[in-house]
Amino acid sequence: MLNIALREGWIVKNPFNGGEPLIIISFERRRERILTIDEEKRLLDACSEHHQRKHLRPLLICLLDTGARKSEMLKLRWRSVCFTTRLITIEGMTTKTLKTRQVAMTERVYQELSVIRNASSKEPDALVFGITSNVKHSFTSVCKAAGVKYGGIDGLTLHSLRHTAATRLVQGHLPLQMVGRILGHSQPQTTYRYLSANAETAAQAAAILEAFQTKPSGREVDPPSDVIH
Repeated sequence: MLNIALREGWIVKNPFNGGEPLIIISFERRRERILTIDEEKRLLDACSEHHQRKHLRPLLICLLDTGARKSEMLKLRWRSVCFTTRLITIEGMTTKTLKTRQVAMTERVYQELSVIRNASSKEPDALVFGITSNVKHSFTSVCKAAGVKYGGIDGLTLHSLRHTAATRLVQGHLPLQMVGRILGHSQPQTTYRYLSANAETAAQAAAILEAFQTKPSGREVDPPSDVIH
């Protein structure tokens, strides 16, 4: 509307055209960074090798195995962690969409949180990760120690762990709409932005297209049962 008004001469300037754009292309490319299994191992080992970085290991594991945002994990309280059902409740007031959701613990998340719980005051309202240091600074240090590039267009960030979790869920054939529910997305297109066409998916696509060339004449190729419409 404002662009039309500017074009017609009704206004002299579009106030939304000043300053930096809301969407920065380099930041969008950064979201495509996926953590490899080898990089994950090196990062976790780097956390364990130095006592000042050990507090970061359980946080990284929880981010990787739940797909939660860093802010959601750092605001997590013990009242939202149930070891009986092995469910973590991410309260609505800590999310971007203000909607409460639940994620299940993997075995290693359960073990890491059990250790923290046993060493804590066990107060229901106490923060699970009582991290007072700068998490970004600590993660930068861990990346350096692990020999993994941090930041930039092709470097790793803490948000990359959420993207990695989403990509792994999709590669494990969890339907896209369910991935969105786990991540706490309100719109399907938001989940789609976290999907990456890596070498494996590219090879799968080539195999599907190649099947059309080798199928018997007059017979349609049956679609895979896990195709997401």
